[in-house]
Amino acid sequence: MLADDGTVDNGSGHEAFTAMLDHAQNWNTELELANPAHEDLTDLSQLIPSPMFMGGGAMVGPIAPARADAALRTTVTSFFDKFLRGNGSTALEHPATIPDITVMR
Repeated sequence: MLADDGTVDNGSGHEAFTAMLDHAQNWNTELELANPAHEDLTDLSQLIPSPMFMGGGAMVGPIAPARADAALRTTVTSFFDKFLRGNGSTALEHPATIPDITVMR
């Protein structure tokens, strides 16, 4: 799960979310992207200036779009490598090696 510094309620820290992860029988983790806004988790961050504000809230930034994109691409690629290709040694096994990603759990 990719969290976004608490600017969007992703369930992290909530009792039900924590209980779900505590009882999960499969591999799981919680990762956080540094300094994002909501649209940094989409392709839109590559198309509009950073930071961009709309309706009183940040849409992108302050993380640079290229940094957010690199972190997300590495994370998603590692997920597919691990679970679809069966590669046991991915960046998900060593998330500290992914710039701008913090392991929350």
